[in-house]
Amino acid sequence: MKLPLISIGPFVKHSIEGLENIYDSVNYLSSVPLIPNHFYLPCFGDFRGIISSSSSILSYQGRDFNRSLIHLQFSETLTPNGLDWLKIHGANCYGLDKLSREDKISEVDNNLHLIKSVNLDFIRSSEFTGQFYAFISDINAALDSPTTPNHSIVFLDATCSGVQHLAALLGNSTLGPLVNVSPSDKVQDFYLCTSVYLVSLLSPLRVYIFLLYVFVLV
Repeated sequence: MKLPLISIGPFVKHSIEGLENIYDSVNYLSSVPLIPNHFYLPCFGDFRGIISSSSSILSYQGRDFNRSLIHLQFSETLTPNGLDWLKIHGANCYGLDKLSREDKISEVDNNLHLIKSVNLDFIRSSEFTGQFYAFISDINAALDSPTTPNHSIVFLDATCSGVQHLAALLGNSTLGPLVNVSPSDKVQDFYLCTSVYLVSLLSPLRVYIFLLYVFVLV
């Protein structure tokens, strides 16, 4: 079994053979020369090839507050393109993940006065409050001094990655845009498109039963 350990740095990876449980991981970590103020996250790979964190408390896959506490150990000075990606991350944290790349950047630019003043009502209205607050701290530092070293983690997510692989392998021009494999003016929601199509196939009575199940019984 391989258990990669991904540092909170530029993803420094250690491939470890023969670690069967978390106790072996802890024993291994105790023998690794650690960098001050630098910690490692034990990770594992599942049968799909997805790398996940073993930590259930503090990790980049945890809850909003947990994610907001993590920064990369090593830093980079943001280029104009890097600043745009930080703005995209901020828009996603606010809850604007369905907008296009350009619209996300514009939304952040249009609200810079609220961001620079750290407006609490604006922060509370975000979907992921902890991460959005961390974003405001990071982007204000970058705007105040463009050469400031940046430790931010910009989180990105796939759109139904299994279907993305199928669409790419099949070269399906209909399915591709629905999972954002093909270029599109706006971000598509595969699950919403699928549910709308399925509901269109149902009779009115079945639609009523479906909505009753989703919104009342579940």
